[in-house]
Amino acid sequence: MNDEKLQEYQEILQVEPYIYEDPQTHIPAVGSHRQWQQLTPSIRREDGHIRHSFRAMIWINETTTFTAIAIQSYDIAAAVINPTSLPTLLVAAYDPHGSDTTTRKESEEQY
Repeated sequence: MNDEKLQEYQEILQVEPYIYEDPQTHIPAVGSHRQWQQLTPSIRREDGHIRHSFRAMIWINETTTFTAIAIQSYDIAAAVINPTSLPTLLVAAYDPHGSDTTTRKESEEQY
């Protein structure tokens, strides 16, 4: 996030971010960066390891204004970016089956 090449971007959408447990609040968290605002899903997964609390997020440059959109999924983060012209919808979504080749092969074998 501190890479100078990233400073020209307004938004970065990410899946499977590194999540840790804040030692003071015990809430799932991601690292912070002075030039970026973080937007995580509206809800968090309660079962399983803390690193699987949510699986998508959006980093928004501090110069950009936005409105978060509440979606009842820990796999989707969404926002409306409010530029001076037309609003833009951003959606970062984790596909739990996107890289699961075993499941894909098994379902193809059934047909």
